[in-house]
Amino acid sequence: MKKNVKKIITTIVLVLLVLTLAGCGNNNASKSIEEAKVAIENKDYEKALASLELALDKDSDNKEAKQLYSIVGDYQKAKGLMEESNISEAEKVLDGIDAEYVNYAIKEDVDSLKLQIKEKIKSAELINSNLKKLLTLVDEKNYDEANALVEEINKSSLNDEQKNSVNELKTRIDSEVAEIETQKKAEEDAPVAEEAGKAEEQVVKKEEEGNQPPNTKEKAVELVRKYLTDNGEYIPGVIAVDSENSTEYIVHCYDDMGTHTATSGWYYVNKSTGKVTSMF
Repeated sequence: MKKNVKKIITTIVLVLLVLTLAGCGNNNASKSIEEAKVAIENKDYEKALASLELALDKDSDNKEAKQLYSIVGDYQKAKGLMEESNISEAEKVLDGIDAEYVNYAIKEDVDSLKLQIKEKIKSAELINSNLKKLLTLVDEKNYDEANALVEEINKSSLNDEQKNSVNELKTRIDSEVAEIETQKKAEEDAPVAEEAGKAEEQVVKKEEEGNQPPNTKEKAVELVRKYLTDNGEYIPGVIAVDSENSTEYIVHCYDDMGTHTATSGWYYVNKSTGKVTSMF
């Protein structure tokens, strides 16, 4: 009988000990939760998560600890995604946040983040709309409006994909404008080049004509006159063929002074080459 009483007493003591230890665990978990709430009020969310992890280590089934841990964790995750410009994923995380967040101090930051994400989405939609408009302007070769729109778009906060799209279209604008300017300049220069070409042809033609072998006395006289002009020499009043032989014309250059003649030079004109050579 004594043994049974002793056994019963031992069992009661063990039960009381277990209940005491459980109560201490719950108290410790509650303390960590309260510390987490203070950290949330101070917007120290990393510390809040650490305190909630501690609470769950002490009481893994604590409903409030799990709920708060989910709310703070989702907020931190959504914030990180938005900072990485992953707006759509950030929105999904915030849309799935526990509705009980409104009962805690984190409510203000969650609502603010939701508003920022909505504004980012609205801005991204406007940017994408402007990019489509920009492409249309470039296709229509409306480069002035296109350049103005590029400046406007670049004032916005762009993600990498949007930046690449703007840069590609800007490069295309600059390339096509440069090509148009080159073509325009070529068209403007064409008449000048044509006139220059004609003038050069005339010069070449005259040179060719001047270098042709003389087949008449008149041609010999013309070649001597050209020779004097080209060499800056005195051109007398009379230039005439005095005589000729089988290979040359002999040209006399002089002025008729009335009572006598004043010779300024004698020249040979080769009948084969048209070359003029002074006798002196």
